Amino acid sequence: MFTRLDAERNGKILKRAVNEGRLSENSFSVIIEHMDDYVSLPSKRLAHIVRRYSHHRAMKHIGKFCMVQEFHSRC
Repeated sequence: MFTRLDAERNGKILKRAVNEGRLSENSFSVIIEHMDDYVSLPSKRLAHIVRRYSHHRAMKHIGKFCMVQEFHSRC
């Protein structure tokens, strides 16, 4: 897994390459943007899982509520 620390270390190395003229500023910007996107994937994935679980729990609660209402309407 590519971590934030890896991205920071690679960013410093890439910046040094830009300063030495071995890498263009445009390429540097694109690479940094891609690294940032990749590093943020785990947090986006976790947020998506939390939203899905919250929705699941809400639907389960609604289902129980409907069953109770149906039971009381029969009595």
